[in-house]
Amino acid sequence: MIGITQQVHFQNDSAEILPDSNTLLETIADFLNRHAELTRVEIQGHTDNQGTPAHNQTLSQNRAESVRTALVALGVDS
Repeated sequence: MIGITQQVHFQNDSAEILPDSNTLLETIADFLNRHAELTRVEIQGHTDNQGTPAHNQTLSQNRAESVRTALVALGVDS
């Protein structure tokens, strides 16, 4: 298991990835592209405790999807 301790930053109450996370995403994509033996990756999206549980669940899922989309755009196999 490989874990990443840095966080991808998002616009407040949004799934839009902030530009300061681009280097992190590029590093992750580079690693994944160099290690094709890694066939399963779990992406977790998190929020703070503001908003309703339903809203936060949707936002968490959308954030995880934004990260997946960004990694695929950087050449990671979907």
